[in-house]
Amino acid sequence: PAEDTERKLALLEESRFYSARAGSPTNLGWLHIELARLRRRAGDLDGACELMRASVAYFREDDFPFGITCALIELAVIESELGNLPDAAGHLEEAIGLWPETRSQEFLFNAMSRIADLACTVGNPEAAVALLSSLDALRQSARLHASPIVLERAAGVRARAIAQLGGDRFAVAWEQGRNATIDRLISDALELLASIG
Repeated sequence: PAEDTERKLALLEESRFYSARAGSPTNLGWLHIELARLRRRAGDLDGACELMRASVAYFREDDFPFGITCALIELAVIESELGNLPDAAGHLEEAIGLWPETRSQEFLFNAMSRIADLACTVGNPEAAVALLSSLDALRQSARLHASPIVLERAAGVRARAIAQLGGDRFAVAWEQGRNATIDRLISDALELLASIG
């Protein structure tokens, strides 16, 4: 309900005040992510975008790649919803560029599913399917894992791509990603992002 969102926002704003006084950039980074999520849920995409950018800045202040990656992925989603597709692509490019530092399979899988969604948005569902197929193959071979919520999101992108392509074209695109390595997956994603940015 809207009143619950507003109450949570008020509590988080109060927490932000005390966190700022305590001088903890990382704490402020996480706090701004939660504020941004609530703003987005309330329909305030501009406010959510501003808060998520602040989150990235706080994590940069502490040189915390894990937090930077998390905030960049979420910032990309908001930018995409605002129609700022080149900015969204740039944030995702930077997020996966931090993979050597974080080695977070969850973040890599999440970023890749977001890139696939972006590919559908710009009218390239074949590239989206190839990425999703690679993710699926890597997950089945236990080289990547993801939480149920990220897997559910990827399944939603897959359904979107099927709707755009139809069954036959989907099957062809799906086969293209079955033999991917993580390095190849990242390389393909960066090439796709460059075409959007």
